[in-house]
Formats: sequence, C-alpha cells, structure tokens
Amino acid sequence: AMGLAASRCANGACLSGVFQSLGGYGGKDVIVIVGPSGVGKSTLIKRLMEEYAGRFGFSVSHTTRPPRPGEKHGMHYNFTNKERVLEQIADGAFIEHAEVHGNIYGTSFEAVECVVGNGRICLLDIDVQGAQQMKKSPLNDVAAYIFIAPPAVEDLEKRLRERATETEEKILLRLANARKEIQFAQDHPKFFGKVLVNGDLDKSYGEFRHFMEHACGRRRLLTGDNPMSPGFRLSSFLTPRDPRSPATPSGPP
Repeated sequence: AMGLAASRCANGACLSGVFQSLGGYGGKDVIVIVGPSGVGKSTLIKRLMEEYAGRFGFSVSHTTRPPRPGEKHGMHYNFTNKERVLEQIADGAFIEHAEVHGNIYGTSFEAVECVVGNGRICLLDIDVQGAQQMKKSPLNDVAAYIFIAPPAVEDLEKRLRERATETEEKILLRLANARKEIQFAQDHPKFFGKVLVNGDLDKSYGEFRHFMEHACGRRRLLTGDNPMSPGFRLSSFLTPRDPRSPATPSGPP
C-alpha cells in the first residue's frame, strides 16, 4: 500500500505534477525491457544507447548475486547483500523487486530518479514479476513495455552455455524460468507493447529502434528535445512507506 506521502496525492494534485514532468508532452519516459537471461537484451540496449547517445539512461538495478567477471558495482549492478536489500524494500525504496534464481533483484526509486532527473529516458531491464509490479505503480502511465524472446528455447540454451559463467544447475534454472516468461508473453498478448523475437541481430535491432522511436517520440530522440525538470524528486511523491515511518515528506524539497 502507498504510505502517507502518496496518500496525500490521492486527490490527483501531486500525481498530476508527476505526470506533467514525466511525459506530459506525449512520449514515454520509462521503457521496461523484459526477456529471459541470454536473449540478447544487453546487446540491443548497448547499440541503442550508442546510436542515441545522451538520450537514454540505464537504470542500475540492485542484486544480491555476486558479480560476474568484468562486472563493476554501480555500472552493471548495485551489488548488495540480502539483509540490506530487505531493509530497503521494507522502507519502500524500491519500485519493484523479485527473487530470481535464488537472488533478489530490484529497481529503486533513486535509480530511476537519477536518470529522469538528468532529462533522459530511463531504460529498465527487469523480469516479468518486476514488470507486473511496474504496471501497478503510478509510473505505469509514463512507461512502455517490450518483451525480447529467443527464436527457440534451444537457441537460448546455446547462448547460456557459450557464456561459460554458470553451473549446470543455474543454467537449467534459467531455462525453466525462461519457459515461464515466454509462456507469460504468449498468454498475455496485450501486456507488452511489442514482443520482439531476437533472431537476426540487425533485423531485431531495427524493430527495437522503431519501437523506441514510436514510444518515446522520433523527434525527441533525434533532437534531444526533452522538457523534463532536472532534479525532480520522484521518491518524494512515489516511494511507498510504512505509515509509522517518520520520513513522510509532503511534497518536493
């Protein structure tokens, strides 16, 4: 449930301010990208951010899993421990969170705020559970959703094994979860704005880019025209808090 800060916005006054700063001009400001591990989301996102330099910002998720070789804290993930992240979840610091493959992943208000406050479109790479939580949040109105699917589960298994970064048990777990996510996309065709089958990279990226231009506004991506308010404090309005918490801001600082 939303805490005191959000309940003060129940009449719509505060939230209308949020939406005016976040997408009141038509384009979406948060793009939710969902797809099983190994499907190629990172490759598509990297190419997009290179083509439209400065237009997008990648929200850095929190995770309790250990870093893989080459991963850096604050860049690939905010690596944390279970005790700490559970405290933050209880305090309402997260828009969405889920336990995946035995580890907790989550998107904090601060991570999105960091991107939005700098006038960029925020990219969220999250799972189906997280996307479902996003759909229930006030940010849903300024968000667009895309699912990246493999041509076949066998292709996904090949990619995961070629990574050579995880145990057989982890690979099998990822494949099981992938089947569930793919099934969800098939069973709920209206949940995502687009389901993209990532086979041929160039063709897939063309579709991915077209979706972004349609969702965010082609002119905005080409010119960088973005009237967002720098430094806008999302968390001041939207962070769910326990009503007993002393931290219940009534408006923006």
